[in-house]
Amino acid sequence: MRAIRLFSKDPLETLDGRGAFAAVSSMLVFAALFLGSPASPPNAAVSVGAADMRVLALENREGEPVDGLVAETPPRDEGLWYQVYVVKKGDIPGQIAETFGVTVDTLISFNDIRNTRAIRIGSFLKIPNMNGILHEVAPGDTLDSIAAKYSISPDRVAEVNRLDSGILREGRKLFLPDARLSSFTLREINGDLFKWPIRGWITSWYGWRDDP
Repeated sequence: MRAIRLFSKDPLETLDGRGAFAAVSSMLVFAALFLGSPASPPNAAVSVGAADMRVLALENREGEPVDGLVAETPPRDEGLWYQVYVVKKGDIPGQIAETFGVTVDTLISFNDIRNTRAIRIGSFLKIPNMNGILHEVAPGDTLDSIAAKYSISPDRVAEVNRLDSGILREGRKLFLPDARLSSFTLREINGDLFKWPIRGWITSWYGWRDDP
């Protein structure tokens, strides 16, 4: 697998499957600035930019510089950033997640994947540098209530999302480090809800039945 990382000063960067893959990039983007563009086909230019990014690196999976730019490892305190992977034939979410060292929950949530079987060859997947999921702030949500729901640290959530206060705007998407999706959500996204095994009594097999 090959992914490319790019950190740029430009306020708007796009992903385009045509031309050199050097145009495909991953951004040092904090949650309030980058969230909201799901996995998408390469012919649809998808914005993954932010206003306060700076040039750090453009490298392939082997760590070699691409197009003459100097590769540099992002400092540990740079917070949340992601790289971009282009789906190829034969890829499965679990394999991609394992290759990049993240959980399937992370891959699914970060790319707003609703059905893993619908991922298309050539789609762009954003791979974050840490495990976690996205959460859209709902009415009544507080930092503490969100952290308690997912059994994670509220301080860590505030740090990763650069929250200066405890006030959360409804509809804002937060990245919740180390949080996991529910098993029901994972089964639903993976299309496993209508597969064996299931829990409960079988009232009838396939075909017509008399009431009840």
